[in-house]
Amino acid sequence: MSDFANEDSVRRSMKPLPQKSLLLLALALLVIAWPVVMGEDVAGQDTSGLDVVLEKRPDGTTAKRTGKILDWIGVSLKLDQSGRIREIDNDQIESIETRWPPEYSLAVSQIENGKLSEAARALDDALLKERRQWAQNIILAKLIVARQSLGQHVSAVQSFIRLVRNDPQSRFLHLAPLPWETGKSTGNFPSTAQAQKWLESGGRAGSDLAAVSLVASSWLMASQSRDARPVLEELATDLDPTISALAVGQLWRQQKAVSAKRLAVWRRRLEVMPLSASAGPLYTVALAESQASINALALRDFMRIAILHPDQEILAAPALYRAATLLHNEGRTEVVASLVEELKSKYPQSPWANEAAFDQ
Repeated sequence: MSDFANEDSVRRSMKPLPQKSLLLLALALLVIAWPVVMGEDVAGQDTSGLDVVLEKRPDGTTAKRTGKILDWIGVSLKLDQSGRIREIDNDQIESIETRWPPEYSLAVSQIENGKLSEAARALDDALLKERRQWAQNIILAKLIVARQSLGQHVSAVQSFIRLVRNDPQSRFLHLAPLPWETGKSTGNFPSTAQAQKWLESGGRAGSDLAAVSLVASSWLMASQSRDARPVLEELATDLDPTISALAVGQLWRQQKAVSAKRLAVWRRRLEVMPLSASAGPLYTVALAESQASINALALRDFMRIAILHPDQEILAAPALYRAATLLHNEGRTEVVASLVEELKSKYPQSPWANEAAFDQ
């Protein structure tokens, strides 16, 4: 069974858009979406017992590489082909096929059907049975998304820290469980003591554990901003563009009553962020636009999040809710109904779905 080909193809693990798709709604709202680069999944089981990697060639075709995946960390995958080691860059990987524990295959199916609680338990079981570290990292990435969507923020952070310790340059760093929107979130938020402990175990900008400090300082901002802010400010200059983008977005969250001029500066910064890491910063910008009554831009940006980052429920669900709220205030009830239907069908366990009851 195949899995993530690159840092964006985690989205393929979620339920596909229904016929009343967000994309059509977005076009109706004149949303101009950013380009999306996603890997394709290859269905089926590898009966030979070897792994299969589909490698993209410069001419646009693909080559099927068969062997044993030795490792897949950082920016490349290493494939053993009868004693010959082939290294394939992440951006050249179209997809992979490999053998997975049955619990993993079950979890993927449960995720597609919105059964996140069951999926998280199955992923825990799969993690115990999977011995390949690179495959464990893929399971951990799914666990991070599921647990944060369920409000299990402490467990999500613990899974993320394990992932970073396995692979400091992981292609899944953009899934860092950060507090972008906590307004209707439920569950176990990290305590000050927990966040402080994580911060002490993390690293400075440029170090292998910088992403741990990013998560710790972000959760610590609410109670110990004097300790957390300098860490985020340093991480905002990190050479890793994902860590830098997420740290910048967390610093933006702390600013109130943002002016139109400042928002223009933020939007220029968004343009150079990696797409995979832009969901949280974009959500922060959209919230600020809404608070400044720049509703057309806010609506467009909330819809962009829902379209481009449907796997990140912690952001996509509130983005749909807030887009529906803006449209409701404008009296556009037919579109509101479509967005509410989308929210409840795609994210039924989200507290935002439970709140989506607008008077028509």
